[in-house]
Amino acid sequence: ARGQSLDAARVRAGARRLERRLELSLAPGEARLYLAAASEPGDTGHVMRQTSDGRMWVATETGLFEFDGVAYTRYTSAHGLSDDVFVAITEDHDGNLWVGSFSRGANKIIRRGFISFNTADGLGHTRILKISEDAAGAVRVMSGAWLINRLDGERFTSVRPNLPASLTP
Repeated sequence: ARGQSLDAARVRAGARRLERRLELSLAPGEARLYLAAASEPGDTGHVMRQTSDGRMWVATETGLFEFDGVAYTRYTSAHGLSDDVFVAITEDHDGNLWVGSFSRGANKIIRRGFISFNTADGLGHTRILKISEDAAGAVRVMSGAWLINRLDGERFTSVRPNLPASLTP
């Protein structure tokens, strides 16, 4: 509750499994703090997403973190990701996780493996700003230089909207 400190037992009890999904609901005025031993001082989380299988994912400046309700697992370029700085996360209709890096493209995570996409795969720019899925199920990536990229099977197609000159660099 507001104005009260959280004891370790309440923090540990904060993430409970409920039908394979983490229950992270809070009572009004309640807050929870989750600490990851693998994080580094000054690490900043950019975006967090819970996937359909119940896992929580956090995109940070020192890697991609997976939280299963008990422990964090950190993934970096050493594991096959394109970068260590991530700024975007989404899940597609097939349950694949997509993460966008700050400067080295998009990554698709499938059954504990990674697929990285960059300009050689059709991305117009490797600085990823947002990843989403449209109503038809196509993955769309907003990247640097005002580009919108759409995955057509295995390759991206990039387009630049016709924006007023005052908005473009």
